[in-house]
Amino acid sequence: MYKRHKYSYIFYKVFLIVIALFVNIGANPSIDFDTVAVSQTKKKIVTLSNAGDLPLKIYNIQLKPDSSNFSVDSNSGFTLSPDEKKSIAIYFKADKEGQYSAELIIKSNDVESSNTNLNVEGETFLKTSLRGISKNDKPNKFKLNQNYPNPFNSTTTLKIQIPRREKVSLTVYNILGQKIKTLIKNKFMEPGYFKFKWHGKDATGASVSSGIYFIRMQAQDFSQIIRMTYTK
Repeated sequence: MYKRHKYSYIFYKVFLIVIALFVNIGANPSIDFDTVAVSQTKKKIVTLSNAGDLPLKIYNIQLKPDSSNFSVDSNSGFTLSPDEKKSIAIYFKADKEGQYSAELIIKSNDVESSNTNLNVEGETFLKTSLRGISKNDKPNKFKLNQNYPNPFNSTTTLKIQIPRREKVSLTVYNILGQKIKTLIKNKFMEPGYFKFKWHGKDATGASVSSGIYFIRMQAQDFSQIIRMTYTK
């Protein structure tokens, strides 16, 4: 008579931690680099953890489609013992202004899903620093200009000016005051003029509903809010 092996019910399972947060694989998670200045590099850490009872074999880690904009510091195979963790770094860099995306694919011996997929997204903005700007053109105050076009139905452009090196935040809210998307999060920025684009998407990458939105710029004791209208 056939006897089922005592370990046949045990499944391998890989959990992902993105910036110290547990991510449900079935929820189609994403790694969002937010906005990065053109030609600058930004890094995010992804931690793989074996929550099963048997060794978890990671055969390959790759990004598709192949692109020079995203890269991973480890793509060779390795094995994780039960409860063992391993962190890998994902990098984003682009030489042109725009919105970029790829898919991070982790191949393993997880019997529930041999492929673990994560969406990877990033956006770049153009920056004009004080280099090459005459003294008369130097920004003398913080300012968030009105977005254009407004109303908009796909993408709108935001321009800000910074008179001195300071931590800056740029955040989108809906009409209820709920945070929708963070374009800049408490980041040190050099004096100059900067341009950003918002594509009408929330922090998960989903398109927002038509309606009124607000964007708030904060820098030390400075705060300014403008109103935007998004239409579909």
